Amino acid sequence: MPSATVSVDDNAKIGNSLPVIIRGIYYEGWNPMKIATQLEPGALSNRLLGLIPSTVSADA
Repeated sequence: MPSATVSVDDNAKIGNSLPVIIRGIYYEGWNPMKIATQLEPGALSNRLLGLIPSTVSADA
């Protein structure tokens, strides 16, 4: 499976198109000077889904 990398400029464009709360998660810990690691397809969406609570409690 071919791997793809996203440039710093493309990452900025992607981040700017996201809603503010998702943008914060997207950029969390991001260092544009660090060498990028390869992610499998769907890795970002799986990470985001892992951050969302599976249940929501209702205030009584």
